[in-house]
Amino acid sequence: MNEFLSWLQSYNLPKPGRYIDSEYSQKRQRWAPEKLKILLAFPDVYEIGTCYFGFHALYNYMLQKTSLVVDRIFAPDQTIMEFLESRDALIPSLYFQKPGKEFDCIGFTLQTELSCTTMVKMIERSGVPILAKDRGEKDPLILGGGTGAYNPEPYADFIDAFILGDGEEVFGEIADLLEKDSSSRSQKLRRLSKIQGIYVPSLYKPLYDKSGQFKGYEVEEGTEQQVRKRVFDINKSPFPKWYLIPSIKPVHDRLVIETARGCLNGCRFCQAGYVNRPLREKNPRRLSEEILRGLTITGYNEVSLLSLSIADYTCLSDIIRNLSPFLEQYHVKLSFPSLRIEKFTTQLEDTALQRGKAGFTFAPEAGTERLRRIINKHFTDEEIFETISLCFSRGWQVLKLYFMIGLPGEEKADIEGIISLIRKANDIASQYHKRYQINVSVAPFIPKAHTPFQWAPHHDREYYFEIIHAMRRECRKLQHVSIKYPDLTMNRVEAFLARADRRASEVILEAVNKGAYLDTWDDAFQPELWDSILGHFEKKHGYDAHRPYLPENPLPWDNIDAGIDREFLLEEYHTSQENKERPSCRKEGCYGCGACAPSHKNVIASREKIEPLPRAHLMETTPKTYRYWLLLTKHFPASYIGHLDFIRNIEFILRRAHLPLLYSQGYNPKVKISFYDALPIFWESDCEILELPLSEPIEPGESLKKLNQSSPAGYSFRKLLPLPRNTPNLNKQKIVSRYRTTFEKDPLIAEEDFRKIHDDSIQAVSRPSSNIFEIDVEGPKKKFRSLLNKGDTPYYVRKVQLFLNFNKRKIAL
Repeated sequence: MNEFLSWLQSYNLPKPGRYIDSEYSQKRQRWAPEKLKILLAFPDVYEIGTCYFGFHALYNYMLQKTSLVVDRIFAPDQTIMEFLESRDALIPSLYFQKPGKEFDCIGFTLQTELSCTTMVKMIERSGVPILAKDRGEKDPLILGGGTGAYNPEPYADFIDAFILGDGEEVFGEIADLLEKDSSSRSQKLRRLSKIQGIYVPSLYKPLYDKSGQFKGYEVEEGTEQQVRKRVFDINKSPFPKWYLIPSIKPVHDRLVIETARGCLNGCRFCQAGYVNRPLREKNPRRLSEEILRGLTITGYNEVSLLSLSIADYTCLSDIIRNLSPFLEQYHVKLSFPSLRIEKFTTQLEDTALQRGKAGFTFAPEAGTERLRRIINKHFTDEEIFETISLCFSRGWQVLKLYFMIGLPGEEKADIEGIISLIRKANDIASQYHKRYQINVSVAPFIPKAHTPFQWAPHHDREYYFEIIHAMRRECRKLQHVSIKYPDLTMNRVEAFLARADRRASEVILEAVNKGAYLDTWDDAFQPELWDSILGHFEKKHGYDAHRPYLPENPLPWDNIDAGIDREFLLEEYHTSQENKERPSCRKEGCYGCGACAPSHKNVIASREKIEPLPRAHLMETTPKTYRYWLLLTKHFPASYIGHLDFIRNIEFILRRAHLPLLYSQGYNPKVKISFYDALPIFWESDCEILELPLSEPIEPGESLKKLNQSSPAGYSFRKLLPLPRNTPNLNKQKIVSRYRTTFEKDPLIAEEDFRKIHDDSIQAVSRPSSNIFEIDVEGPKKKFRSLLNKGDTPYYVRKVQLFLNFNKRKIAL
């Protein structure tokens, strides 16, 4: 065990499962100095980063290149970061436990503007100079990619090169070049710039006039004026081999399968909809196979079909029809993110209804049809109310509505329209339920690069505050309606970074130096700090983040070709000012936006017959129950996992082993299983016991083999014992355990004092060395734990509890 993992245990630091390699289906690698070593970094904590699909897809793609050593790293939480800084220690990677400076290349996923301070802090705590200009030949190359790279300038002083567009193939080409290139750092970057989709900011010098206005770039000779993004055909990607199952519960705990990349609806505020063009839908036969393989390998009980607009997927009805029997048989939920109101159908509703009634989410975005035409949202008020009525009439009791305020062309009537729409939704819900909830989320509009609204102004904080105050006042009158909105300073920072030029790095660096970190978290964001820094920057440079951008002036991201012609975006901007919408090119034909280059076109999935997914025989309505005891060991790294995550991991193992499990009834069926008490974190066990009821008898030897093959590191199943029918339930059993606890010796505690704790429980006291000694206690688990944790215990018992934090081991016989 390395020093960092020892610190986690010794100082009882929070959520140690974030920092250990205990994921199921992880590819076993060895640290090979002769190979190119790449570290994929996500500037947020493990639970958030590990469920980001793009990060997983890139990692899986690169693992298949045997010439590489690949690892991941996530941002430590604030407590761990402060702990590392106090010891001048570096963040270790997840698998190899190596700091970033020992890799050849570190690639950051830039998902949001507010993750920039976390990225910079991670660079520093990787042992790498923060500024690109200060890095030497032995320092790794720092790469950046993701949606945030479409205006790379605010981060250009920290990143050596940006990957624009889809990164699967590009990262492979980067690896090929770096493996063969032994030239200087600057020469490597010049060669990288020749790869389509790679932007090297050091080759582009920004120019400003005397007033500080951005005037364009001075481009190094031999370098393209514009860097065009890369487009990847998702139907050509290899099937995933390693579905990494997080050892602790992530924010979105489900299997994610990509159905399409890109969107043709043309919402004028939506950056993702434009920069991800052209549309590429996945072949339905391949999609069905991926779903089946993913559920079989992972053991998930929920699958999410990922797309910017899943209801637009051509073969969605066929996929749902094909999946339904399989999902019903194996108690798997099917979730639909990003549903469009005008695309909502009874088939979608019925499918979701079979899997539970957690709630539905819709995004009207604007309160009137006029403003929805401006932003190019293609639905009416009547369609909104019909959809809401359908949901509540079919039994749903929770509805989430998303709106934007401050949109271009917004008037007072549009705000009143939002309030009116909320009232109408409340009236509809009250017709069907006495207990219901409508959650309203309001977000200020932020103009984004490469959208028709990139020239639009961003209103100041006072404008948004007045609107939100009025909406809150009205929503208070409605008992079942709640309203949520972001911190307005957070919104101001995001809007500033979304359209800033390279000088914004001053702001980011100053914020990091003054303690900004994990700014995407509400409880970590420091409004006063950011207000002060932004105010100073705007005064120094005469910069106004709220101003509109003039179409005739150059933009900081003009050197980035996101695939959409500037003339088309400007035409869309003028069309919006005429209160006109533009239907999808899927319906009306090509508008010449520029996304369909000669080598890449829109890929629409063809309707074809899909072989039905396999379905096991139907179980009886009231199946006969066969009860078993499962005995397993739990050692490092599983000992770093808390009890709730331990239960979650066991359920995943059982489903992956395909045992004939029994489930609870209701909308959210759970695996029927009983555990005998909880084990504290960091404690290891040689005999954890759980009781498992099954619908069919099983062969113990073969089943144990399947269980162990389906287990992540740290778990080992030892015995599978069939129980006689009249055996009392596990929680009614009187089980005696033997505990061995090792701790450092305290001169204030005499050996005799330990025997006074419970004389008939003490089995042995030994001294492996002069500084530590061990005590064996025999008795029920609950009794021993209460012995150590009672608040009214004698002084020496409390001292034992403190010293147990250094090294704990429990052995049950």
